[in-house]
Amino acid sequence: MFLPFSSDVDETAAFRQKNPVAVYGIIAACVLVHYILSEYLSDETRLAIMYEFGTVKFQFHWWMPLTCAFLHGGYLHLIGNMYFLWIYGKDLERLLGTVRFLILYTAGGLFSIGVHLLTLNALYVDEPTIGASGAISALLGAYLVLWPGANLRCLFFSMISFRPIVVLLPAWVVLGLWFGGQLVYTLQLIGEIANIAFWAHIAGFVAGAGIATVLQYRSQRALESIDHLRKWSLAEAWQAVLRNDIQVAAGRAQEMDEAAIADAHGCCQFLRGMVALRSPVPDEAATAPPFLIRAFCQARDFRQDALLLTIYLQILRNLPPEDIPGFVHRDAGHAAMALNCSKLALSAFYNALHQGCTDGLEAMHRAVVALTRPKPDPADSGASG
Repeated sequence: MFLPFSSDVDETAAFRQKNPVAVYGIIAACVLVHYILSEYLSDETRLAIMYEFGTVKFQFHWWMPLTCAFLHGGYLHLIGNMYFLWIYGKDLERLLGTVRFLILYTAGGLFSIGVHLLTLNALYVDEPTIGASGAISALLGAYLVLWPGANLRCLFFSMISFRPIVVLLPAWVVLGLWFGGQLVYTLQLIGEIANIAFWAHIAGFVAGAGIATVLQYRSQRALESIDHLRKWSLAEAWQAVLRNDIQVAAGRAQEMDEAAIADAHGCCQFLRGMVALRSPVPDEAATAPPFLIRAFCQARDFRQDALLLTIYLQILRNLPPEDIPGFVHRDAGHAAMALNCSKLALSAFYNALHQGCTDGLEAMHRAVVALTRPKPDPADSGASG
């Protein structure tokens, strides 16, 4: 048996939020409800609540599929469900956002209850179905679609030794084994286990996988459409700059949202800076230096050396020397070295030191020595006859 206890997901994914607030809320609500029912109410009252808010096929009410997810048969049932909710739910909510996560969780729970009622043995039509297993199974299905290659650290318990060992397995292996186990019990291949809604688990898993597939497809199409529009607007804006049509270029630059500015690796900020430099309005021209410096930093962070040097040359041409920070000269020097522009690199390093930039002084010194070292004459390298 594999028991996952941590996950390593792709942190480069476009997470919508930092904290899984819905997961916290669901766990807190389930624990609080179970604690009150177990510690403060009599057995008769607790049983009446189970029949009133659990899902009973014989006397079904519309609220039952929603409220039954907050009821559990015991602490072991509660801990197991909340544990899996935390392991898989926290990353899903960060990725999808609270609203989409709750839609996934609720839809998976409703679909699983519906399938469970359709497949329920006639002997159990008057017994309440409780627990969040169906909804949590939907999270497992969604996790498999969105992060099949995520590494899960699991405790492996063997039938030979009681001492668990830690193994690192991809999510598709762990969740595939879990789903296979549910199929085995559902089809009664190794005997029937009473009081466990395996059909609900399977239905929830399939529903979650289906919903995640739709969300993933729609997100991909939206990103492709947005990316196309961004590139088109950026190209139009640069063509307007080259034509010296500043009014059109300024309009296109204003259409760029913050995501486009980040994705363009400094091009958008560079565009805004060039538009501001050519603007006849003095106040707008004064905004050019911050745009150009931010463009330089973005190009540096994304290691776009050619773009970085293009921006640097415009900075040298259009900004007063006192407005150019020393780190700009230093970083431009390293980029120039990478592109074998030795004269520009020496000039940039000189300006950096002149501006009092001593960060990375040793690296600049090594670069200057390498650039000023005389190159051996190929004619002297051959052996004399």
